[in-house]
Amino acid sequence: MRHVENFSDFPCGEVLFGYIIETLKICKKTSMTYTPNPNNTSQQSLLDEVVRRSREEGVTSQVEYDALIDELLQEKDSQGAMGPDEDTEQLRADLVMRWTEVQRSLDQ
Repeated sequence: MRHVENFSDFPCGEVLFGYIIETLKICKKTSMTYTPNPNNTSQQSLLDEVVRRSREEGVTSQVEYDALIDELLQEKDSQGAMGPDEDTEQLRADLVMRWTEVQRSLDQ
């Protein structure tokens, strides 16, 4: 195993490093736990829309998926579709953590 001091030595290394740092920040804010509520219709409807739009836009990476989530949450917020007591940070974290599940459905 090789010790890595500079991620820029690798293709996409800086992007990967940035993604890892952002993911760790999210985990820290959410107490390092992932407990999605499958009965949350708001989350499920957003996930359905993210999957649909991911197909339409040809999303192929976690970075593109995360950007799409941010875009969708901003749209919903500006449309007034997010409730005043909606925890958007937790909702975003829940959706981000479902990338593997979404990726599998996109590959079908």
